Amino acid sequence: MKMLPAKRLLSNVVPACPLLSIKPKRGLVDEKLEIVVRYLRPKQDVTLHSVHQSEDKDFWEAFGHYVSDDNGTVTVAKDASLSGTYVGVEAMGLMWSLRPVPGSRTGLRSSTLHYTYNTSQTLRKKDVLLPLVFHISVHDGHVSQGFTQLTPLVSLVIERWYMAPGVQRFDIQEGDVRGTLFIPPGPGPFPGVLDMWGGGGGLVEYRAALLASHGFASMALEYLSPSNLKKVQVNVNYFETAYQILQNHAMVQRDRLALLGLSFGSSVTFFMAAYSKIIQPQCCVCVSGCHIPVIKSSVDETFDDLNKYISKIRIENNQLIWRDVILPIPTDPTLKVDQVGQITCPVLLVVGGDDQNWPTLESAEDIQQIMEKAGNHHLLQVLIYPSAGHLIEPPYSPHHRATNFIVQEGKNKVVLLWGGQAKPHADAQEDSWEKILAFLQQHLYHATPQAKLYSEGVSYGHRNKNLKEDFSDIWFLKKDVLSPLVFHMSMYDGHVSQGFTHHTPLESLVIERWYMAPGVQRIDIRERGVRGTLFIPPGPGPFPGVLDMWGGGGGLVEYRAALLASHGFASMALEYLTSGEFKKLKVDVNYFEMAYQILQNHPMVRRDRLALCGLSLGSYVTLFMVATSKIIQPQCCVCISGSHVPPVKKSFYEILLDMKKLEKHRRENIQELIWRDVMLPIPAELCFKADMEQIMEKAGNRHLLQVHIYPGAGHLIEPPYSPHHRATNFSLQGSKDKVLMLWGGQAKPHADAQEDSWEKTVAFLQQQLYHATPQVKL
Repeated sequence: MKMLPAKRLLSNVVPACPLLSIKPKRGLVDEKLEIVVRYLRPKQDVTLHSVHQSEDKDFWEAFGHYVSDDNGTVTVAKDASLSGTYVGVEAMGLMWSLRPVPGSRTGLRSSTLHYTYNTSQTLRKKDVLLPLVFHISVHDGHVSQGFTQLTPLVSLVIERWYMAPGVQRFDIQEGDVRGTLFIPPGPGPFPGVLDMWGGGGGLVEYRAALLASHGFASMALEYLSPSNLKKVQVNVNYFETAYQILQNHAMVQRDRLALLGLSFGSSVTFFMAAYSKIIQPQCCVCVSGCHIPVIKSSVDETFDDLNKYISKIRIENNQLIWRDVILPIPTDPTLKVDQVGQITCPVLLVVGGDDQNWPTLESAEDIQQIMEKAGNHHLLQVLIYPSAGHLIEPPYSPHHRATNFIVQEGKNKVVLLWGGQAKPHADAQEDSWEKILAFLQQHLYHATPQAKLYSEGVSYGHRNKNLKEDFSDIWFLKKDVLSPLVFHMSMYDGHVSQGFTHHTPLESLVIERWYMAPGVQRIDIRERGVRGTLFIPPGPGPFPGVLDMWGGGGGLVEYRAALLASHGFASMALEYLTSGEFKKLKVDVNYFEMAYQILQNHPMVRRDRLALCGLSLGSYVTLFMVATSKIIQPQCCVCISGSHVPPVKKSFYEILLDMKKLEKHRRENIQELIWRDVMLPIPAELCFKADMEQIMEKAGNRHLLQVHIYPGAGHLIEPPYSPHHRATNFSLQGSKDKVLMLWGGQAKPHADAQEDSWEKTVAFLQQQLYHATPQVKL
């Protein structure tokens, strides 16, 4: 593989193009982000900004003020935000410190004092089949408002999902029970979790979806809602029926079930685990819960009892504080779930030390005393988070100190004070979620071995019986880059080597691998006879550009260009060999020059920061054009598995016919065609060029050439982790002949070469196109 910075006359320095890198661009909401900004000026003041539009059409934003280091880099996980909606080193500050954009909607209340906000609305995901979409941008200087009026230096789009690939969603409507069941990917059955939210009512699905993404069949239960509260008798029988629905599902392990409750849902959890003969969970998780409300003949009656103490509600700053309603903790056993001492399964309590809604801290202390007296204190684990509030959600959710709340009786809208401070609350959410997952895994999965993953996602097709076992006669190429590669990763008992479709795996997951990052645009190019596809990165642009040319197999190959756009380059995949149009179009020097100009003149492309990237025959085109064309003047070139033989003196159709006439190819193993001898020995004639290193050494520009040689690698050096193809079917251009082409290489060295070379290719392009480079004077 050869890399060439183009030779130029030098004048003034062009400012660097900042480059924003975020990993993962698509991921679960509980995955940490790696955010890095490169190619800023040393010690440059910048603002990193995150904005999200909720399903209620409100805009939420977070921002931090940074100063780049001596290399012009900001690494969010290592560098401190000096001010903004968060301060200090906060890898996920752009997520957990989200606040409503001032003036986005009446009722979204905010205070700009020290960038701390109170909002009367919550940011909650309703449709878990769609992701949360965030626009992350970098602005020059320390900006605190008016972001919509500013043009960022660079920006990206990321997606945050509650549902992992392969998770299935099922509506549950059996009898009076309403809910949603989420099933993890794989053969199952899976441990189950009955997930119950609090007194706000409605069907809240996102936590159950996230639990399913971590391997639990999770059922979000609706038990308080304006639509069914008066129609359905929500009592002990309702919860027992819901438990049995989950327990009896074919994809659920009936003997491995858990209850998970938040707020009033925790009160239900305590009561059912203590008293029900039907609900017999393996473990329970109670978040911000209390054992005081006792479920009597119905949930309605329970709320009626609580309303008797409504006079104990306090109001501060027009915000209602409910925690005093059930204080002090009663000593009368009939007024609380006194039988928590009889719970025989492990219980995890998650408590916020600044909970202003329920007396969770006092309740936890009482529960500890009861269970200690009953002799089962060893089953209780209590996590107390000082300065955390009531609404302890999955990690990186924004903190809501006070929000609007609709009281079930009378449907009155009030503002409830939940409590907590933003940073400690965010820390509590991150830590408690990790411990909740570990607790559920320990008690529902027990000592289940970790998955040894096996990919079933690749179809190998029919194998040629005359080939060695490490050969495949088909080529694994992604055609539609608008959809992901989907892989089923499975774990099997024993050492299995074949017949996987006839075995039932112990465990499996589905993963998606994308060439196109969120926000990348795909544009068909049909201009002046030129055919191709342009991929534009997300953000304001313009971006450095790459003209991407594949080899002699022909057709339009888009996936490398799509991946380059995902790394910040406006990349145009060029079609220049196609059986159908091959003879109709004059594919010669002029064709490539027109393609270069189309890319160069696009409004989203930096015309002074262009590169050529070629594979195989595309590398040969690259070398010829950069050496001879007056129009094609790139900043750098990348040539993969290429040759500088022969020259482009005719159309490509004529050149390939000439090469075919040489008849210098060999065959091995009867069928395998070896093409490399066609251009050997390297000709000495002036029209053919000699060895590149010698030529550039002689010309005095050897310093512009980087060469990476990978022993054991073959011809088809692709983006990383692509399967190795030692030999594949290949259609010769200019004829209908299909041959078996030997590309060479051994699987492991070839895989190592692909990983290393891609990393170096991206770094080379970033260095030459994004870094501060001399201005071109043509």
